[in-house]
Amino acid sequence: MEVVRSAPAVRSYDDLLGLIYEAARDPVLLKEALAATVAAVSAKAGSLTIVDRKRGTAVMAVSAGTSPMADFDYVERYGVMDPRAQYAMTLPVGEWVQCHRYIAPGLVEKSPFYQDFLIPYGFRWNTGTRIFDNDSHIGMIGIHSGVEQLPLDGAALAVLERLTPHWQRALELQRGNMALYDQWTMMRALLNAMGYAALVCDTEGAVVVANDAAFELLRSADGITLKGDRLQLQDIKSQRHFRAMLNRSNALTGPAPGATAHPTGPDAAMIVVRPSGKASLQLILRKLQADQTLLQQEGADRFVLTISDPASVTVPQMRAISLMYALTPAECRLAQLLLRGATLSEAADELDVSLETVRSQLKSVFSRTSTSRQTELVALLKSAVVLR
Repeated sequence: MEVVRSAPAVRSYDDLLGLIYEAARDPVLLKEALAATVAAVSAKAGSLTIVDRKRGTAVMAVSAGTSPMADFDYVERYGVMDPRAQYAMTLPVGEWVQCHRYIAPGLVEKSPFYQDFLIPYGFRWNTGTRIFDNDSHIGMIGIHSGVEQLPLDGAALAVLERLTPHWQRALELQRGNMALYDQWTMMRALLNAMGYAALVCDTEGAVVVANDAAFELLRSADGITLKGDRLQLQDIKSQRHFRAMLNRSNALTGPAPGATAHPTGPDAAMIVVRPSGKASLQLILRKLQADQTLLQQEGADRFVLTISDPASVTVPQMRAISLMYALTPAECRLAQLLLRGATLSEAADELDVSLETVRSQLKSVFSRTSTSRQTELVALLKSAVVLR
C-alpha cells in the first residue's frame, strides 16, 4: 500500500512565480526560488542541477534545505550509486516521478546510497524531473522529503506540475547566457574550496556569490546575517565600521564596542563579537580589481569577504577528512562533534541517536583511522594537513 500525505494550498503563488523569474535574471536568487518551491509542497529540501551534455559535468548545482556536506558527499561519492538517476533520464521532459513508485523497499534496505548516505542525512523520498533537455545542457530538479515525512501526494504533485512551465521558461532565459553559468559556478567552486566562510559582495554589502560555509554562518544570525540580499552586522556601530570598510575609508572614528577595524592598506579587517558568546568572528575584506573576478561589472566594485569562526570546523575540512579516511556521513558527523570537544553522550543527543549507536560508530572510526582511543583520534584529525 502506498503511503501519501496531503500538501497545503500554495500561499503567495504570484510571489513564488515572481521569485522564479527573478532568479532567471540573477542566479544568486536560485537558492531562494528553490527553497520557496520546496516550502510550497511542504517538503524538506530541493536541488537544481544543470549538466553540460558534452563534458558530462555540472555547470551549476544549487540546493536548498540540505547540509553542504550532503552536497559534497553526493558529488564526490554517492552520486554514481544513485538508483533514481538512470530511471529519471528515461522519462519525458517535465514529467515528475516519485522514487517509491519504482524503487522496491528491499533495494532501499540493501543500498549503500540509502543506508550510508540518504537516510543518515535525514532524507528518504524523492520527486524529480528533467526540467529541460537540449543539445547542450540537461536540467534536473529534485524535491526531497525527510525520513519523518511521507511521499508527496497528488495535491503536491499538482503544485509542482503547475510550476513546471514557469521553471522551464525561467531556466530557458538563463540558458541564453551560459557563460554566466560557467563564471558563477567557477567562482562558487573556488570559494567552496576554501576552509572557511567566503563570499563576494558589492559596495552596498549585497552578496553576489557565496560558498556553503558562508550561507550556513549567515543563517545562524549570530553577529552577522543577511537582510534581504545585503550583509548586516547586528551591532549598529559594528555595521557602521563595516560600511566604512566597504567604502574604503582611510580613517574611522574609533573602534566600536566589541569590534576593531583596520581599513588601511589593500585589506581591511575587523573582529565581531557575537551575541551568543561564542568566539568572535574574524572578518577580512579585500577589494578586487576589474580583472581579478569573473563577476565584475563595469563601474561596480567587488570585494571578497572571508569570515573565520575560530570555534568552527568547516565543511571543506571535514569533507577532506571524510575522503581521506573513507568515513561514512554518519561517522564524519561524529568525528566533527568530537573535534569540537563533544562527549559521546553530547554527540548522541546532537545526532539524535542512542549512546550505543555512537559507540558503534566510534569503533568503526577507530578501525578506519587505525586509532584505538578518542584522544588519539582527535589528535590525528587535528594534525591533518588540511586543518593547518
